[in-house]
Amino acid sequence: MNPKIQIITLGFIGGWTHPNGSKSEQWLDPATGFRHMHLPDYLNDLNATRALLIYCGENVMDSDQWEELGRQLELAHPHALPAHPKNLEDPIDRKDYYDLATIFTISAEQICGAILKTLNKWEESE
Repeated sequence: MNPKIQIITLGFIGGWTHPNGSKSEQWLDPATGFRHMHLPDYLNDLNATRALLIYCGENVMDSDQWEELGRQLELAHPHALPAHPKNLEDPIDRKDYYDLATIFTISAEQICGAILKTLNKWEESE
């Protein structure tokens, strides 16, 4: 998916809009209402990506999507464990947890890809 398209799609997911519904180059920040000429650089800025994750958790994703995001984060990470220890036979012992190293060492670009895939907004490049 083209990086510019990713950033625009993530901006809309994160609540950014054009002033008065116009197609101008300006964007309205959902947190402050201030106008900006550019969207945050979600693909390279972990602070912007963190803010987007918080916004998604509070306003966009339900619990199933949040769990799917955890799976997508692990799939995006090159060193994620391929399977989790869990006992599928015993409902009480069914544990599913995410490799903390994945969450702590993943890049902003990988997080953004996981968000887009979780929300079915990812488009494969031709």
